[in-house]
Amino acid sequence: MTSIASSARLSHSTRDRLYLALSCFVGAISGLSCADTTSPQLVVAVVAVASSVTALEAGDTVRLSATGSTASGTPVPAVTFTWASTATSVATVDGNGLVRGLSAGSVTITATSNGISGSATLAATLTLDAISVSPATSTLEAGDTTRLTASPVNKNAIPVPNVSVTWSSSATGVATVNNGLVTGVGAGSATITATSGAKSGNASVVGTLTANAVSVTPDSLTIEGGDTTTVAASATNRNGIAVPTAGLTWSSAATGVVTISPAGLVTGAGAGTTTITATLHSKAGTSAVTGTLTVGSVVLSRDADTVRIAESRQLSLTVTSVRGLAVPSATVTWTTLSSTVATVNSSGAVSGVGAGNTSIVAASGSKADTTALRVNSRNPTIASLRANRYATEVGRPLTLIWQVTDPDAGEALTCTINIDNAGAAEVTYTNCADSTQAPITYASSGTHRVLFTASDGLGGVATDTLSIQVGAAATLSTGMNASVVLSAFGFNNARDGQTYNHNGGMASDGTRFFLADRNNNRVLAWNTLPTSDVAPDYVLGQTNFTANDPGTTLDKLNWPTALSIAGGKLLVADAYNNRILVWNTIPTTSGAAADFALTGSGSLVKWPWGVWTDGTRIAATSTKEGKILVWNTFPTGNTAASVVITNLGSGSGNPTPRSITSNGTLFSVADHNPPGQSLGGNHFWTSFPTANVAPDFFAPAPADPQYAWMQGDFSGSKLLLFGRYVWIYNSVPATASAVAAPSLTVKSNNTALEGGDGSDLKIFGGKVYVSMSNGNRVVGYNSVPTADREPDFVIGSPSLSTNTLLTNFLITNPNPASDGRRLFVTSDFDRKLYVWRTHPTASGTLPDATFSFRNAYDFQPRDNTLFGDVFMAAGETKVAIWRTLPTNGENPTTLLSGTIGNVTLTGIQGIAYDGRYTYITDGAKLYIWAGIPTASSNPAFNITTGTNDGSGRITSDGTNVAWVGADHKVSVCQVASLSGCATPQSFGGVGALNLPEDVQLAAGRVFVADTGFNRVKVWNSLATALANSAPDAILGQANSTDVTPRIGQDKLFWPGNVMYDGRKVWVGEFKFSGRLVGYPIQ
Repeated sequence: MTSIASSARLSHSTRDRLYLALSCFVGAISGLSCADTTSPQLVVAVVAVASSVTALEAGDTVRLSATGSTASGTPVPAVTFTWASTATSVATVDGNGLVRGLSAGSVTITATSNGISGSATLAATLTLDAISVSPATSTLEAGDTTRLTASPVNKNAIPVPNVSVTWSSSATGVATVNNGLVTGVGAGSATITATSGAKSGNASVVGTLTANAVSVTPDSLTIEGGDTTTVAASATNRNGIAVPTAGLTWSSAATGVVTISPAGLVTGAGAGTTTITATLHSKAGTSAVTGTLTVGSVVLSRDADTVRIAESRQLSLTVTSVRGLAVPSATVTWTTLSSTVATVNSSGAVSGVGAGNTSIVAASGSKADTTALRVNSRNPTIASLRANRYATEVGRPLTLIWQVTDPDAGEALTCTINIDNAGAAEVTYTNCADSTQAPITYASSGTHRVLFTASDGLGGVATDTLSIQVGAAATLSTGMNASVVLSAFGFNNARDGQTYNHNGGMASDGTRFFLADRNNNRVLAWNTLPTSDVAPDYVLGQTNFTANDPGTTLDKLNWPTALSIAGGKLLVADAYNNRILVWNTIPTTSGAAADFALTGSGSLVKWPWGVWTDGTRIAATSTKEGKILVWNTFPTGNTAASVVITNLGSGSGNPTPRSITSNGTLFSVADHNPPGQSLGGNHFWTSFPTANVAPDFFAPAPADPQYAWMQGDFSGSKLLLFGRYVWIYNSVPATASAVAAPSLTVKSNNTALEGGDGSDLKIFGGKVYVSMSNGNRVVGYNSVPTADREPDFVIGSPSLSTNTLLTNFLITNPNPASDGRRLFVTSDFDRKLYVWRTHPTASGTLPDATFSFRNAYDFQPRDNTLFGDVFMAAGETKVAIWRTLPTNGENPTTLLSGTIGNVTLTGIQGIAYDGRYTYITDGAKLYIWAGIPTASSNPAFNITTGTNDGSGRITSDGTNVAWVGADHKVSVCQVASLSGCATPQSFGGVGALNLPEDVQLAAGRVFVADTGFNRVKVWNSLATALANSAPDAILGQANSTDVTPRIGQDKLFWPGNVMYDGRKVWVGEFKFSGRLVGYPIQ
């Protein structure tokens, strides 16, 4: 001890070294080392803690420093201290001496090293720095509450305990606050403040006031239309607090009952129930509304003061409320003061019951009105008013026909006709209901308008009108000129050299080519064989290519049929001049006259269709005589034939020999009516006949023998014949069976070989020329065909398949029907209807429309009839009926086929309709139907016509019906006595008429198409015709003895149909001429 104490008196350095040595010694004993046993060690004896502050705010930090020193005060370096806090709730210290204030209080911080400690005392503070209020924002409906929390904090956001705050609201109308409990008061914004001393905190509150319920006062009301009243609306929120009504809207569910303004003004509009609705904040309140319309007046209109029996008419009624509004749904009671005059239903529709006067009463509530009502009988119905034609002459009657029906049974109708719609009616008919006819006659020309009136005397009246064109009284005279021609280019007008009209026979001298243009009465000539459609170089029978009138001199022709050239001589069969013209040298100029004419002994050459010569012999057919004439040597003038062949078969029938085919050995003659044969064909002599010997055999064409007979030519050992087709025989047939089996049949289907009567086939220069009469062109093959093929060229047409008869509207068998306004023409051969919508006045006028009787309507219309708006065409076993005129070629309204009622049709020849009856001739029967027949209509009369077989066309003027027959007579019956028509009156007969094809009764005249005598006979009255008196006029001939067919302005050629329309007499030429000639009336 003395040593320590002593050492304590040693110098500081000595003591320190001693202390360090002692420490190393002690350490060695403890197993420790001493790094430096030679240097002295410093031991901490004193720890000092230093702080830069004496007070520390909670949340703040301060770093304390500690130092160690020896007892002598020498600093000890690199001392490690352990730090500690005496109150960790007040402040904490970390291992590096960093002190963090936590709460208010006093704390001692101690630093210790090797058991030696030093400390520092600090004052910790918690000073109020701010107050936060939560939630910071909120929305509060009026009446609702929410609690706010105030949180006092120091600057480091550490709560400061035990701080009292005072609460306040910046807008107590929006929200109030009591100790943090906020109560919503109204809509708006408010700031809630918590305050302690100088410190405060805020929260924002949005106050809302939302409607939760809307009510309307009053909740129900009744209002008269036109009146007004006011309703109010109020609203509360969910807490029952009143909500201001700004923004509230009004609506009415039925504005037809009430309307409401934005201010709540209700206006009555009509009767009914509805609701009005107040809407605020999507909440609604309603009020039930009843609208009333109290009837103030009832007014009936006076625009239905007359009706007719069985007629219904709606009365017009106006019901007005006490405020002057219309009452559309008013309950109205309707009554009539006399139900025998008129009835009225619950809707105010009155119906006439009987003629007379009554009143109709309409009442609603206590109000009523009355209107007088007159019931008249119903208007008659004029179902139709027509005329058999709309043109006539002064003094010549036309017929009006009408159908008037009266819907009121038991009333007598009176009909009047004012023929010119001026002054008093000229004709009055009592009890004129149903179908009635009246002939009317005019005393002056001009356009007259017929006024037709039907009246029942009880207020029922109907009228209709017709326009009639009346011309001056016409005098038809024998031999008069026609004024117009259709189905032609004009009178004496062939148009040009390349337009044919049924070309026929051909001939050639090997260089020139000649072609008979039959219906143009000429022979066309080319200087070289044509192989295309080139114009001819000259013409015989005419002086130019335009003219086509016939003549009898040696430079004229009338219907040339066949040609033949041999030995430098040309022969032409001039059929209707009954001669063979002979040119001793080939003519080379137009109009060159023949050297002479062969007529045979006693004019035996009649209507020759065939001629042939080899330069030495001549053969010709005398078709009308049924004979074949042969000159064994070529005549130098008109001499008798060497041989007359009459033996052309046995059996019934009169032969009509036609074309001749011969090579000088085989001799074949076509025959249209061979005795004992059912069809036409050819007689064959296997060697040229030099005496009146019968042919070796007869043979029809191999196919379709009814279509045409055969004619042809030879090419070496081959024979070519043309009928329906071209048949080629590699060797000359010697039997009928050989004729029936040609080596080759050439049909040329795309070309349509349209041969027919008068066609021809010839071989010139190795080329085969086929002249097709009905095809109106010549086609050619550059060599004899060895297979079925199309021709190589065509002459007289723009193409192989074009038939210029059709494209030029050259009609075959035109049958006219006209009402004086329009013209309708049927053709049985063409199977067409041609329509002119206006009455043609110029020659060559083309039709406006056509209709084809093919396909679904496939038949040949043999006859037609026109009356008013009804047109009919009939033929074979069919009747086509148009109830509206087919001015555009429309399809028929009805097609009757095969049977009509109990009548089986076999072959219709004639049809007529006079507005009352329809007449049809079929075989030996005349059938008569009332009105227009339907498929189920039985005829009213069924008459067997006896010796007059009824096979011809028929006509009726409404007073008489007449028809032609095969006995050359015209038979007549009165329409009023049809039941006695089995024994009709008649006129004509053999010698007076020759196969008449048509008759027409019109305007008091009688017109007969005397076909076989090439004329139309006209009688100015039926009585003179029935007396077999001479006709008053003959059209188409200059006198009663001339019966030669000729075309010309004053001539006729086989007139087959005649029609008078008040403006013209139309004549359609039949079969071998196709003109439609019009003779002037107006």
